[in-house]
Amino acid sequence: MEKMIDHIRLAYNALEKVFVKKIYSDNAITEDDSNLSARITLGVLEKNVYLEYILSQIWKQEPNERVKIILKIGAYMLLFIDKIPDFAVVNETVNFVKNKYKDSLKSNNTQEKKSFNQSTYKFTNFILNSICRKEYKLPKEEDSNYLSITYSKPQWFIDRMIKEFGEGNTLKVLKDNVSVYDYEHIRINSRKDKDEIVHKLEESKSIIRKTLVGGYVVKKNDEIKKLFNKGDITYQSPSSMIAVQGFNPDSGLQILDLCSAPGGKSVYLGELCPDSKILACDISEDRLRKVEQYAKRMNVSNIETKVMDATQFNDKLVNKYDYILVDAPCTCFGTFVKQPDVFIQHDESDIDKLSETQTKILLNAFKYLKANGTIIYSTCTLFKKENDDVIKTALKSNSNFMLEKIDVDINNKGIIRLLPNKEWEGFFVAKIVKKGEN
Repeated sequence: MEKMIDHIRLAYNALEKVFVKKIYSDNAITEDDSNLSARITLGVLEKNVYLEYILSQIWKQEPNERVKIILKIGAYMLLFIDKIPDFAVVNETVNFVKNKYKDSLKSNNTQEKKSFNQSTYKFTNFILNSICRKEYKLPKEEDSNYLSITYSKPQWFIDRMIKEFGEGNTLKVLKDNVSVYDYEHIRINSRKDKDEIVHKLEESKSIIRKTLVGGYVVKKNDEIKKLFNKGDITYQSPSSMIAVQGFNPDSGLQILDLCSAPGGKSVYLGELCPDSKILACDISEDRLRKVEQYAKRMNVSNIETKVMDATQFNDKLVNKYDYILVDAPCTCFGTFVKQPDVFIQHDESDIDKLSETQTKILLNAFKYLKANGTIIYSTCTLFKKENDDVIKTALKSNSNFMLEKIDVDINNKGIIRLLPNKEWEGFFVAKIVKKGEN
């Protein structure tokens, strides 16, 4: 049985990757991490704004990032994990800092040596005991930062959400998205016996409910892992599935996925269009390796991969494709429930930078599309600059392209905007068709 200090160590290692090395939490949390350490890691990321607000009231001088990570771990456990006594949290967190100090003496890592010294564990003890004594204040409902701190989101995010979607929608997004770590949304491999797999899910009591897109919200358990590893099911949000279903997939087509990694949409298209050829492109071999591994697990063989920078025009692809998926690189702010570190990896300034990239990619896709072909443009982000504005700019450039209604069970005129809600990620999907001669 692991000791508490081991859970703290695992959480620290994962959080150091996120905060210091800017690695996404998906890659920072490993299968070796315990359930408790994973909960602490995701909890600290989810409550990061809230924790920093409290801690900044107690420390007189802001510590370096590594020490802040340890303080956030201790603060999160004190404030949000009721089953562990406060004294145990403080003692074990301080002991972990003492161990880090001893390790730093033997280490050649200058950053480690700067971060941990004899005063660090005294400082940690003081800060965490101050939290135990509740030596901090939270904002009142009438304060301008109330929503930001209460729901632990950056102030700029709250302000922009209210500006673009109104206070009512913003409150709904914030209140309806309490993280649920034990649930996932899955879809069944389209080439497998659906009834047989549903029966296995029902036997294991995994299914919570069926969703609008034909997937299922399920409880994580050993049967889910087993079916996933066999390629019978895969994890995919209903929002992501709609982007693929928007094509009304057919067979015998040439399909291009310009930004394909990690491969969920390419593989889903491959399942739905078994007699079509799919070219899945991305910017590096490492990213495409993920697509290939995904396709192999799901037993999809009609996908070819190609290293290509989608922002650079490729004259060999002109007028070649019936379907083109532009799942554009974006700020990913619609995924904050499952990926709370998105606010650490991106800030508001990235919205403008990425909108330029997205427009370049979409304009290139226009040139690769056959007459009467279809483009689906999608992002997993929220704001108009990366979504509506990109579509408007692209459509203004060429009168042969126009929006067309997306044939799914959501009312639309060629654009679907999904705000985060439980299993639904925040998503934007637009369907564009090309008329006329090539």
